[in-house]
Parts: sequence; C-alpha cells; structure tokens
Amino acid sequence: VGLVVVKRIRRAYELLSSKESYDDANIDNNVNNSSSISRSLKSSKALLGIYQIWVHNSHRSRGIASKLVTAARDHLIFGMVVPLELVAFSSPTDAGLRFAKRYIGSEK
Repeated sequence: VGLVVVKRIRRAYELLSSKESYDDANIDNNVNNSSSISRSLKSSKALLGIYQIWVHNSHRSRGIASKLVTAARDHLIFGMVVPLELVAFSSPTDAGLRFAKRYIGSEK
C-alpha cells in the first residue's frame, strides 16, 4: 500500500520557494521548473534522508505516508528517534513538498 526509501545522511540543503529572495548569495536559482524551487548553497546537518515516499492512490489521505516517515525516524538509528529538524526530503515533487511541509509542521 505504501513505500518509503530512506538513507542515513550527514548534510542536506534547504529548499527555497520562489517567494524567498533570490538575491541572497546563498541561493542557487539555476533550477527552472514549474514549482520555482531553488536550494540554498549552504548545507546543514541532517541524519535521515527521505529519498522516495509513495502511497497507492486508493489509500492516500489516511496517514500512511506520515506513519512510514515516523517509523523511519523511530528505527533508522538504534536507540534514537531522529528529530524533525534532522529529516531531509530529497527532490520532492509538488505533492511531496506539500506532504513534507505538513509533516514537519504537524509533528512539531
């Protein structure tokens, strides 16, 4: 019904929306896609990289994706729950970015 592919990582780059200033020297705005998302050039510490997350269409909006990410946070490193601020989502789609924002916001 669902799948999450994760990896233990050390660094991540913050995604910046088109609403944020592109004049900042720490922004790479060479990405030209429909969602107008760029990334910061400055990396930050991260432990859990979410590379892929998928839930079958007929099972979406039931909290499955959130449960998968929470399980990854709970079990990636023995004896530790990875804090939200150390979770990174890799190249999310528009729907994935909306999910990540909701997940990070709802879990704080």
